Amino acid sequence: MVLISGLVMIGSHFIPPAVKLEKNIANWFNILAAIAFVLGGGNLLKMNLQKISNRNAGWGYAAVTLIAFVVTLVIGLVKLGSSPTGKTEQHGWSMAQLSLENFPKTFEANGTLPTGELSPLVSGQLERSDYEKITFRGWMRSNQLEALKKNEMKKEWHDTVTLLHKASQPPKSLEGRVSYNSQLKSLLFRGVMSDKDKQILLAFGTNTQWDNAVNQLHTLSNKVYRIPLQAIPTGLSLPEKLADVVTYNTEKKLLSIHGPMSDEQRKTLIAVLPKGEILTQFEQKNIIQKLSDLGPLSNLQKDSVKGFDKKFGSVGVRNKQLLFELLTPSKKEEHPQLNQLQMNYLASVYNTQDAIWISKIDELYMASHQTKYAWSGDFQAEGSGVWYLFQYAFVPLTATMFALLAFYVASAAFRAFRAKNIEATLLLATAFIVLLGNVRAGTLISEWLFLPEGYTIPDAKEFVMEVFNTAGSRAIMIGVALGIISTSLKVLLGIDRSYLGSD
Repeated sequence: MVLISGLVMIGSHFIPPAVKLEKNIANWFNILAAIAFVLGGGNLLKMNLQKISNRNAGWGYAAVTLIAFVVTLVIGLVKLGSSPTGKTEQHGWSMAQLSLENFPKTFEANGTLPTGELSPLVSGQLERSDYEKITFRGWMRSNQLEALKKNEMKKEWHDTVTLLHKASQPPKSLEGRVSYNSQLKSLLFRGVMSDKDKQILLAFGTNTQWDNAVNQLHTLSNKVYRIPLQAIPTGLSLPEKLADVVTYNTEKKLLSIHGPMSDEQRKTLIAVLPKGEILTQFEQKNIIQKLSDLGPLSNLQKDSVKGFDKKFGSVGVRNKQLLFELLTPSKKEEHPQLNQLQMNYLASVYNTQDAIWISKIDELYMASHQTKYAWSGDFQAEGSGVWYLFQYAFVPLTATMFALLAFYVASAAFRAFRAKNIEATLLLATAFIVLLGNVRAGTLISEWLFLPEGYTIPDAKEFVMEVFNTAGSRAIMIGVALGIISTSLKVLLGIDRSYLGSD
């Protein structure tokens, strides 16, 4: 079985029809790997629990291992500290719970359901009714229409679902602002719901659950969210197009928004920052003069300012990028590093405008948001519990373990390894190049020897790792694969039967 799977996966790289088989085999491999991990985890628990229970030697280490295993497992499963994925969150929409059964209306179209399995996006919403008609409960979204079209490629089916999509839409005045999500079992509304919008929605249904959901949406969409802000950064003002929604109270020092903030509103608020257009000659001269007044500035650095012709979203980001370019070392000319006053000057706009304003807008953006898919984020995302465990527990422990291992390997190699022939000498020299290339000493030695760019010790290390090491790794993997194939063939053909229990 292993041999056949391996041959199929190899053949899929050369035979297009075998690609689907490769995907199926990969799925089964993932299933088997998951089973192996579960069995391995169970075995780990059993062995360590027995050791702790019997108070065997080293049972304290077993307890630490067990606690670490359970903590990591729980944090990973619940995605502790992981933020929901932004693409699925529908910022700017309010949400109220409403089961599919309580959605007040169904919509019909002539046609029959396809024989294949329907998309999960319309699960439970699409049904067959009498007289060769299909019914849809809820308001059909465009992504549901596209998913239904993929179920069957016949023109009759496409015409049917297109008519059904056209029929199953919300009231005309609310199109694009109200939606129903069967997966969330929720009614959603975008922006602020007026009293007129509320009455239109209440007239759409007749049951109590529908009325409760509409009233809850009206309350949520009209909620005012506030965050503290000492003052709007100098030179900035709130956009006029959002004057009815976003306000700033100078007395209470509060920035507020009426209803949830959408992605478009967030972009509009951030767009009030001055545009980072390409520097004019006058601006270039001013920057050069100011930097020269604050400290030494080389000709190369002045040329870098004159040649900086990039456009950015804001002046602060543009000046910050210019700072990074001036801090980047160059081998063309020895020039002084920027001092703290020069760096503060270039970063001042970003620090006093961009950083403060964007952070506050994002704070209000998240404060006004109602989470839709709480577990949709990546469990390994930066800031999550698993990320903290990996960065501040696993990485230091791994580094310590490999440092100890490297010490013992180095001491053993020093005693046992001798450059007795050409091959051993080349291997020893290569090892020293890789070792020096990974530490600061390699760079310092290259500078002392005035080695040209491309021929330094770090460059040599990169060449060794990318060429010789890669070639060796591939050769080993090919050898392992050929060994597995040959061993499998011997067993299948009966050439080597000792492992099957024969005499």
